[in-house]
Order: sequence, then structure tokens, then C-alpha cells
Amino acid sequence: KSAEYHSIVADDFWNQGATIINEKRAEGMTLLAQSLAIKEDVNGIVHSSVAESYLAMSTIYHKLGLFPEAVAFCRKATGIYERVSGVDSFETIRSLTNLALLEINNDSPYNSAAILERVLETLNALTLVNHPGVINAYTMIQQMALGVKNTKLSIQILKKISEVILATEGEQTIAYAYNQSRIGNLYASANDLHNSLKVITEARDIFTRELGLNDKMTAQCKQWINGIEAMIQSQQQQKKLTQHQNAASNNAAATVSKKNKKQEEPNPELATKSIDELMSFIEGDSSSKK
Repeated sequence: KSAEYHSIVADDFWNQGATIINEKRAEGMTLLAQSLAIKEDVNGIVHSSVAESYLAMSTIYHKLGLFPEAVAFCRKATGIYERVSGVDSFETIRSLTNLALLEINNDSPYNSAAILERVLETLNALTLVNHPGVINAYTMIQQMALGVKNTKLSIQILKKISEVILATEGEQTIAYAYNQSRIGNLYASANDLHNSLKVITEARDIFTRELGLNDKMTAQCKQWINGIEAMIQSQQQQKKLTQHQNAASNNAAATVSKKNKKQEEPNPELATKSIDELMSFIEGDSSSKK
């Protein structure tokens, strides 16, 4: 597994194939496949150099837009790395991360999420402090959430990233402030302006402390805050106007109802008369009209 044999022919085929693959795709793919076959013959299938070639093949096929083939090559590379370097090795984690990205491009977000879950579990088990790969995995999951237009899930993931940054760095740093500003933007897109204002104000205070009043990030946060405050004020004014209009409409309706009720009230002089008296009253009115 760790023996090192080198094939000049395999390297020559690989270089030729990588050079011409954009102009002559079929010929370039053939040369790359021949190079990989020679490496497998020389070093055996379960070897780190073979895994590296499969990983490079997945990258090349991804650039060509051949996503299913790229996923297949990356899976092969991951399987070899697991046997050669170990399931918790850097090489395996790197290959799994690449595979998660390829699964996203291959329209398989569930597969990608399952792979990233494994990456997170491995990194959390291996490290006493939060590894940068953890933040990278959460960022990829957050991008997937945005891709399926799940703003609420995306906000929850970004909050988790903020927690990881605080746990790693021990204080509210520029990275924390930048992530908080992303949360504020998502809150604003979901029309949750009060939470957006709260989070972006926190980010502005950190940028002011760390970068100064005249920094671009500080100025940008100030603009966002001014815009959000104006929107909140506009919504409050609109709400008050709507309440006044509804109150005026209700009062007008009550006045009309009261007037109609008054017109429909019976004549008190006729209320106590008998049927014969009412008939005489009506006949009397009729004869008088004649």
C-alpha cells in the first residue's frame, strides 16, 4: 500500500491527456484512462497515488460538466483513501469534502448532506477544539439550504457557525461579525426586520471596535441599519394609518346601522291596536287617499 513505484509512461499519458482534453475531449479522456490503468498495474488498485489520480479525474470531469462520472471517480478515490490512510485521515476528509461538493452539482443534496454529516462527526471526534473543516462543512450545508430557498434553516446553520467561531476564537472577532452580518441579511430577506436590526447592530459595533469608524464594513453596516430603521418606521406608520382607516370605517358603518334601525322602528300608536282597529285604520287611509 505504501510502496512507491513510478511509471514515466503513465505520467506522459496523463500530461498529454490533460493538455488536449479541452480541444480533443475523447482523445484526452482515453489518454487519462490509460494513464490510470498503468498506475493500477504498477502500484496496485489500493494505493495512494491511484487514489490521487481518481481524485484528479473527478476534478477534470467536473470542469467538463460530466457530474455523474466525476462523482463516481471521487467515490473511488475516497474508498481507496479509507483503506490506505484511514477513515479519519486528512486525505479521506478532503476527498469526502470534494465528494459533497460534487453531489451538490449532481443535484443530490441529500447525499451531500449525509457526507457532510459524516465529516462533522469525524472532525468533532478527532479534535478537542473546533476544526476549520467544521465551519467549512456548515457553510456548505448553509449554501444548500439557500439553494432550496429555506431561509429559516440557513439562519439556524449560520447561528451554529457563529457558535463555532466563538468557541474557537474565544471572543467576538471580525469573522464572527461578518457571519452575524450574513444572518442579518437573511433576517431582512425574510422581513424579520427587528431581528435583522439587532444582529447587524452587533456586527457594526464589532467592526467599529476592530476596524475603525471609517472602514468599509463599518460604513456598510451603518447603511444597512439606517435602511432597516427607515423600513421599520414606515411599517409602523402604515400600521397606524390602517388602524385609523379601519376605525373610521367602523364608525361610519355603526352610524348608518343606527340610522337604519331608527327608520325601521314601528309606530308606537299602532303597537297596541287590535286587528280590527288596524284594518279600519288602513281602510280609512285608503278611502281618504281616494
